[in-house]
Amino acid sequence: MNSPKSENFRMQTPDDGRSPGVGRALRQASKAYNRVLQERLAAYDIGLAEYLHLRTLWSHDGLSQIELSQRIGIEKASSTAVLNSLEEKELIQRKRNSEDKRKINVFLTIKGHGLKTTLLPAARTVALKAVEGFDENEVRILTGFLQKLTSNLSGNNDAD
Repeated sequence: MNSPKSENFRMQTPDDGRSPGVGRALRQASKAYNRVLQERLAAYDIGLAEYLHLRTLWSHDGLSQIELSQRIGIEKASSTAVLNSLEEKELIQRKRNSEDKRKINVFLTIKGHGLKTTLLPAARTVALKAVEGFDENEVRILTGFLQKLTSNLSGNNDAD
């Protein structure tokens, strides 16, 4: 088999009639995963973006709004809209940073902390559904491939 770096390697595309290319397969998998996760979360009146914020705060409570949006990988403006919703649902509180008045830190409320025991298992069932029929080694290989792909596209090619 030709390596992707060889001049004879040709990426499979939908035109090959065999399987979708890497980009399309990744988009389809991501879309399917997110759809199922959103359906699960909707039962608790939580959206996907809200879940990502809560999940990050469960392990890093008190981050500034900017740090939180960076960890999630979304723009601050998008994060602000999500935080407004979480605040309306009384799941978070925002407090001005006592050392740097320009910063606003985000803290979970008791209610926000309490959702962890419900939402993490719900998300876990989606993760398990996604790898149904895979053995442990296949999951490890898939995860490794995805991490390498991410590294390649992030410019962090230390995995080579």
